[in-house]
Amino acid sequence: MSSWLHAPTRAGQAIKVSLPFGDLVLLDGDGPPLLGSAGIGITPVLSMLDHRGTVSPDRSVVVIHADRSPTHRTHRLELSEPVGRLARASLHLW
Repeated sequence: MSSWLHAPTRAGQAIKVSLPFGDLVLLDGDGPPLLGSAGIGITPVLSMLDHRGTVSPDRSVVVIHADRSPTHRTHRLELSEPVGRLARASLHLW
């Protein structure tokens, strides 16, 4: 987001912002979803994992998440728990 915002913007230029909006959902299907996030972007992934566990717990899923360092992983336990409850899920942190 930062590069997209900074590239066309000049110092002193006003930009329009809004509250977050739209839908972010984990679609039903047979294929294994890849849920990728970084930093606080983990929030919607946590919601999808919680919902996914009640909808199709046998579906394979790969979760990847990046933080600046292990000490910056504020939701580490919240992420490990739902992944651990799923039979065919893998979690990769960096």
